[in-house]
Amino acid sequence: MNSSRLQGKVCLITGAGSGMGRVACQIFAREGAFVVAVDVRGNLAEETAQHFGRLNVLYNNAGQDCCARSRAFVQRGIYEEFLEALVTRTRRLHVGDPQNSQTEIGPLISLDQRRKVEGYIRLGMEEGAVVACGGKATEKPDLKKGAYLLPTILNKTTPTMRVVREEIFGPVLCVMPFKDEEEAIRLANDSEYGLSGSLELGLKALKLYTEVKNIFIAEK
Repeated sequence: MNSSRLQGKVCLITGAGSGMGRVACQIFAREGAFVVAVDVRGNLAEETAQHFGRLNVLYNNAGQDCCARSRAFVQRGIYEEFLEALVTRTRRLHVGDPQNSQTEIGPLISLDQRRKVEGYIRLGMEEGAVVACGGKATEKPDLKKGAYLLPTILNKTTPTMRVVREEIFGPVLCVMPFKDEEEAIRLANDSEYGLSGSLELGLKALKLYTEVKNIFIAEK
């Protein structure tokens, strides 16, 4: 289950004392980070954005995935280029009925969950974030009754924002710039939780790999 630390402790203590056997809890997982370095530029920056915008990296199960990448840290030298390519790719994603073979993103689990995610998007805007794409329910007439939400990218976010630090559990990505390797490590690890992350090769990849929590390297 996803829960708070206190609830997790209660479950573990109760389970251990009841004789029910082994107990394991996943305690409130904030999704992971995605780090893109400055030497991923030109066509490679666009390819990286294309890869990142795919269903299995960010929007799997409409973002309702504990390992979905919800924070992207992009080195300043390619920030605008990468963001533009990623927004273009994200806008092309097909939101629709999961039974349709063309669908890439289905609905959220409930209307209540969509309202929660929309609330976080509004909160992000109040904190100073800018919606680069998405941020609202789809306007397709045949999807009006479902809990559909367009995949959302928030620009101009900062590490202290609640929308960055708290679990949204929806198709929302916060994109932030970083200056150098040291800052990338600090920002990527600046999370109380975080189950998984990705690293696009650049900078000193091996050092980043050893310094950033739960990271996967994507080679080009």
